This record gives sequence, C-alpha cells and structure tokens, in this order.
Amino acid sequence: MKFTLKSHRWAQVSVVLLLLFTGVYGQGVTVSGRAYDDAENKFGPVRITLYDLEKQKVGEQETGNNGKFKFKNISSGNYTMNLYGEGGYNGTKNVSVAQINITDLAPVLSLSENQPQITTTPLVSKVEIKWDPIQNTVGYRIFRDNEEVGKVKKSIFYDDVMGGKTYAYTVSAVDKDNKEGPRSITEYGKVKLPAPENLRTKAKKNIIKLLWKNDPNATSYNVFRDGNLVNTTSDPNYTDFKLKWDREYTYTVASTDHDGDEGSESSGSKARTHKEVTSPRGLNAESGESQVVLSWKPVDVAAIYFIYMNGELIDSTNALTKTIQTEPGTENCFSVSVKDSYSPEGPKSKPKCDKSVYSPPDTINLTGQLNEIITELDITVFLIHHFKKKDGDVRLDHDMMLGASALQNWAEHLILLVKTNIQN
Repeated sequence: MKFTLKSHRWAQVSVVLLLLFTGVYGQGVTVSGRAYDDAENKFGPVRITLYDLEKQKVGEQETGNNGKFKFKNISSGNYTMNLYGEGGYNGTKNVSVAQINITDLAPVLSLSENQPQITTTPLVSKVEIKWDPIQNTVGYRIFRDNEEVGKVKKSIFYDDVMGGKTYAYTVSAVDKDNKEGPRSITEYGKVKLPAPENLRTKAKKNIIKLLWKNDPNATSYNVFRDGNLVNTTSDPNYTDFKLKWDREYTYTVASTDHDGDEGSESSGSKARTHKEVTSPRGLNAESGESQVVLSWKPVDVAAIYFIYMNGELIDSTNALTKTIQTEPGTENCFSVSVKDSYSPEGPKSKPKCDKSVYSPPDTINLTGQLNEIITELDITVFLIHHFKKKDGDVRLDHDMMLGASALQNWAEHLILLVKTNIQN
C-alpha cells in the first residue's frame, strides 16, 4: 500500500512534531549506559565524573556492581567521561550529546595498576588533590596545566591558586628505582571562593541597602534574606525594596565563580526597617477671632509636623496644636503631614475646613436708647444674656459674642431682651 500525505498536511504535522520535539528535549536529555572491562564484562562499582568542553564538572556519580549509570538533564554538546574502578581499572570516554536521549553508552575500563586515580576538591583559596596510595612507590609528582607544581610522599596535595579559573591536574608515581609511572587521567579543579567581606546593611523607610567588599575573582554574588535566595547581582551591592515596616531581617552574601558555583556565605548582617510614617488622624479646626486653632492626634515616629492651608505649606511645629491667623469670614481648609528622623515627608491628613470670625467692638453704650424704647413702646426687659452692666452703662459681653459679628449678634438678640405689647 502506498501512503501519500498532502503538502499542507505535512506542514501541519511538521509543526506539531517540532513543538513536541522542543517540549521534550528543551530541558536537556538523559545519558545512560553500563561500564565494561576490557574483556567486555560488566564492571562495577565505578566512579564517574563528567566534564564539558569548558572543563566544568556537570555530573559525578558512583555505580553499583552492575556498572549502570544515568546522567539526567544534560544539554547538547561534547563531554568527557572519566571512569575509575577498583584494582587499578580506569578509562575515559568522549560523549557527543544531541537532542536525543542516549541509553546504550558502553565505556570500557582497562587495568593500569601504577596509575594514580585522583580526585579534586575545591577549598577556600586552594585545591585539594587526593588519590589512593600505590604500592612500591616512594613519592609522587603533581602537575597543574602540564607544569610540575610539587612533589609529595603522601597521597594528598594542596595547591594554592587564584580563584576564577579552572586548572587541569595530573599525578604520577615514582618508585624506589626513581622510575616514573604514567600520569593519571586529567581531573579539573578550582578553588572555592571565600565569603565576601565587610558586609554592611543600612535601612531607610522599608528599604534595606547592602554593601560588601568586591572579590575580583567572583563573577556574581548570591544575596540571601533570612536564609532564602532573593537576588543574584554582578555588583558588590544590592537594594532590597518593598519590605515590611518595622521588621528585622538578616542578610548573607555568597560569591559565585565562572562556572556559577557558589563559594562560602558571609557572616550575617541584620537591619530593621523603620516604622511607617502615617498621616495624622483626628485633625480638628476650631474657629476663633481672626484665627483657627488646629489640633490632631500624635504619630509615634513624628519628628516634626507640617501645616498646610489650602494646599500650601505655611508652618511647622513639634507640638500637637497650632494657631493659624486668617482673614475673618474666609473659609480655609487645613491638613497636616509628618516627617520622621530618616524619611521624607509622609502623607497628608484628611483636610479640615473652617473660618475665623470677626472680633466684637470693645463697648456699645445702650443706656439712653434702651430707656427710650422702654418708655415709648411699653416693653419689659426679661432677659439680658449678651450684656452686662458696668459703671451705670450696659455693655456687650465679649465672651458671649464669639461666633458672629458684633452688629449681627446685637441685632439678632435684641428681640430676646424684651417682652412687648407692640401693636405696629
């Protein structure tokens, strides 16, 4: 049977396959297989290290007795696999990874009894190189990037090197006849970056800024807040925004090297955010003679209060009240804001509006006019609550006149002075 797929259908299927292919393999593939000896027998246990072309160790594991191994999430590229088994067996395998899982890799280990099997461990400011002792050996030679850097009698060596770089190490054994055996398989090593020094924290409002000493060997820095990674930065500083008010935080920082591997964390540095600067509450405006008296409730963090009239800053005070001189009869709206010792000015309070009143005249002499009204209109005075008598004259009581002009107040309340039988 002949199967034919039309071109436009094939295009649709191609797109679907491409999407599936990208979805499956976009995150890396699996490299798996089994180790064998040179007689094609299954071999284990085996210690395996996997390096990329940048000499970065991307995986390390030890197999069981069956020699099976599996490395997951391996990106496309070329890799070198070093294998070490018991009894002096070792080997290497070059692996090319595309976007397809590898399931049948079969690296082979051969016997080489007098070849050291080394491991490298990053330490702060140095690399540790170790290997199992080899019989009938009186010493070892250590090579870094193909140059001899030391001779030792024990099977361990510490290499003091600069950070920010990966080094290639090999070791050879020398017997009592001063014969040198084959060099080990190349293992790569680097130092662990030291903890950043002089970490300092400074709080402003609900923001905390961090500063520390720059490490020239660091590629970037990981910043931790209360043990959790919050940011990675290439600069020796970081500003942490939108934190909770009035809360203490502890920060640490760790350098990362050229491979993205993290060094030691710094000692912790603590900082507390400031209390929130809120707007004053309970603003009250009480009118008086050519003035308005403002008062409000206290704000805990206040260092100074700013007074606004009709949106314009007019005064400041440390107290909880302020008397503002205004033009009588004119309505004005007032608001108050707060500034603490650290931050810019806070939000304004809700506005409060009121107007001052006119001041009453000093005296009004009513004795003669009042007598004429009483005689002519036959009225009787029954209440005088805005007036008082002094030295034979009836005068306005200033304390009773607040809240209106003197003339208006006198006119409105004159009727209350009398009970009359006026007919007209």
